[in-house]
Amino acid sequence: MTVLGTAVQLPLAYGLTGLGLPGVCLALALAMAVQCGALVVLFRRARSQEEAEVSLARPAPAA
Repeated sequence: MTVLGTAVQLPLAYGLTGLGLPGVCLALALAMAVQCGALVVLFRRARSQEEAEVSLARPAPAA
């Protein structure tokens, strides 16, 4: 995640330097939002894979 954040943050910070310190702060906030969004996607994917493994491991219900 750190590499992704840096890859987003540096170009944004460079592009927003015309706004001064608020531009750099905006770049930091946007980079953090991208990292948090990526983490949400990864956690959802891991949870769905974990649930799929559990459902395969359960025996069929008795009729």
